[in-house]
Amino acid sequence: MNIFYRIFLSLSFLLFIFHTPVLSSDLKEHYVFTLSETIMPLPKLWYFQAEDLYIYKEKNIDHSNWQIRAINQPWHTQKEFRNYKGNVWYRLVFNCNLCNDYKGDLALLVPIHYRGAQFYFNGVLVKETRPFINGISPLKLGKPDIIILPSNLIKNEHNLIAIRIGSFDYNSGFEGILHIGTLPEITKKFIQNTLYYGLLIGITLFLSLYFIILYYYRKKERFYLYFSGMAFSFALWAAGYVGIIFWIFDNRIAYLVAAYCGSVSIVICAIFFIHSFLDLRYNLFSKILLSLLLFLLIYCTTEIITTGLVESYRMYLFKIFLLTCLIYMIYSAILCIYAIRIHRPHAGKILI
Repeated sequence: MNIFYRIFLSLSFLLFIFHTPVLSSDLKEHYVFTLSETIMPLPKLWYFQAEDLYIYKEKNIDHSNWQIRAINQPWHTQKEFRNYKGNVWYRLVFNCNLCNDYKGDLALLVPIHYRGAQFYFNGVLVKETRPFINGISPLKLGKPDIIILPSNLIKNEHNLIAIRIGSFDYNSGFEGILHIGTLPEITKKFIQNTLYYGLLIGITLFLSLYFIILYYYRKKERFYLYFSGMAFSFALWAAGYVGIIFWIFDNRIAYLVAAYCGSVSIVICAIFFIHSFLDLRYNLFSKILLSLLLFLLIYCTTEIITTGLVESYRMYLFKIFLLTCLIYMIYSAILCIYAIRIHRPHAGKILI
């Protein structure tokens, strides 16, 4: 039981990380990326313009005076853009040293992004991750995808990638940086990522089923039930967070339930589990923490059911949820230390 718990927590904390990228102000006016390997991460800092002009797809447009922003950082929360509802443009120029020897197609590996996007390469539209109608994309998130950059459009120098994308549901940008490389290497990495996260989700679903069966035969040991719920919630959250849910159900509601309801359920089940496993009574602090998390879960679920969105939840309550995650980690460590002092079995292993 302890081995499964430690493996699960290790996987959870490795993935359950929320961060804010740090922007650099020392870029040169005409920053150019160089592709020299068969697969490389693109810089997170791109030229950015919150104005929707179709000519921004063209190579000869001077973007040196544009803002520089991280492509994996939401832009809609910035004060100057809070009332802007249109599309924005990201642009990046790269030289292809690799193309001296490689003559095939290149490709981009794109993570989940918070509204469908158009990808232009050297002025040519090469992919829409959601269909645009009259310059407007549907209110849907973009799937993780491979964007092919055809070999007939590739130059050795000054290749332009331009991305047109909007915001939706109080969210914007990409959930991570993009990668570029040869089509075979990008395809290989896409398959590896899918298999890795698919295996992770499969393991946690197996653990959920395994421990619910154990609980069926040992109903006095309720921590089996709570661990099963925690594993199932983690599988839901992971499927939503990395976008695998879109390849199963291409449905916004399914994504929101998995990503947001699943994340809150993880912490709720974790609190129940640690109290039950260490055989510790619920104190006032744990009851307040549980009440807050249950409120967040009910609020999030209600907003999803009634509006199909999580806009107000993200705007007002999501940061509170992130804070409760940090509080839970500190609280669980304190509980384990207390359980060690009163000689509860396995408390030390959980703490480690």
